[in-house]
Amino acid sequence: MNIMRTNYKKSVETHVHAVNMHMGKVIDGVWEVIRICSFIIDECLLTGNVQKSLEKMSLLHILRNMISDCCCCMDALERGHDRTVFNNIRMVFEDFSCVVHAKSDPAVLEKLLEGKYQASKSISFLRDKYPTHEFHKTYGILSRLSHHARKGLIARQWVNESGIISHLKPFDPDRIMPKLDVLMMIIHLVRMGSEVAEELCFSELIQSYYWSDQKIKKKNVSVDILITDIANMADEIIEAHNFSPSVGENAKTGI
Repeated sequence: MNIMRTNYKKSVETHVHAVNMHMGKVIDGVWEVIRICSFIIDECLLTGNVQKSLEKMSLLHILRNMISDCCCCMDALERGHDRTVFNNIRMVFEDFSCVVHAKSDPAVLEKLLEGKYQASKSISFLRDKYPTHEFHKTYGILSRLSHHARKGLIARQWVNESGIISHLKPFDPDRIMPKLDVLMMIIHLVRMGSEVAEELCFSELIQSYYWSDQKIKKKNVSVDILITDIANMADEIIEAHNFSPSVGENAKTGI
């Protein structure tokens, strides 16, 4: 095997071990949220009447792709690829906003199905749809991080203990907050994506996970309890490192 590839894989293994040692329970919890939400969207995709609707199937596939991108984010985060995570999360925001917008506006849906719509145009709609979440501000931050708008992105190389330039940033226990922020964004986005999927297909579902009827949500669904537990675990990590503020605070209030 190529020496560079061998050394790189060793550095990745070291990073994954360090990440899981410091925040493994949180990561495992987020993966479980993703699994639940992926299953919910798959249930919608497999519904017979939904499969006859090009519009619903198209939006569900976008949501399914959103879940896949979140899986990529999780893998990249554990391996230490910060910028890859920011790029993918930014696309997840665009996909989610596009689905919510197209579901509400037939003209947007028509352009989307014709391949004439750019998902990023729906960020402003998402801002108005969920004003308290301030998605547009988060999207703006992710845009700055994923593009060369900051000088910090130019100097991306770190020097390891042996003095050799490394292509993978070493794990820094004192910089866990950004990783926790990303994890909380992921669980909120996949959770909301699966809720939107069921809302889109409610009339065709035999049993809904999130909804009592077309407009009333069920209380205390298990995924929200899990998200609260994850937020509490994140808080414990933050307190142990004397970080502030708490990334879990928003998660505890529900979605």
